[in-house]
Amino acid sequence: MSPAGKILPVRFLTLANAVILVFLLSIGPFALMGQLPQLFSRLFPFTRGLNHAYWAPNAWALVTTLDRILLKRGHFLFLYSIGHISEYFES
Repeated sequence: MSPAGKILPVRFLTLANAVILVFLLSIGPFALMGQLPQLFSRLFPFTRGLNHAYWAPNAWALVTTLDRILLKRGHFLFLYSIGHISEYFES
C-alpha cells in the first residue's frame, strides 16, 4: 500500500513473485527427484494418527490425557456438579 492507502498492484505482484520463486526453489529438487509424496508424508504424518504426528504432540497428549481422566472420573464430576446445582435451586 502507498502512504495514502492505495493498493499498488505492481508491488503486490513483485512480492507474490518473490514468494513463488522461493517456494519453487525449495520444493523444486524434491519434485525433480520424484520425492514429493515422501516429503508430504513426512511433513504431515496423518497415517500414524495425530498422537504420533511431529506437529502439536504436546497439545494432543494433553487432550488425550484429559479425555482419559474424564472417561474414568468424569461421571463422578458430573454427578457432583448436578448435586450442587440441585442444592442451589432448592434453597
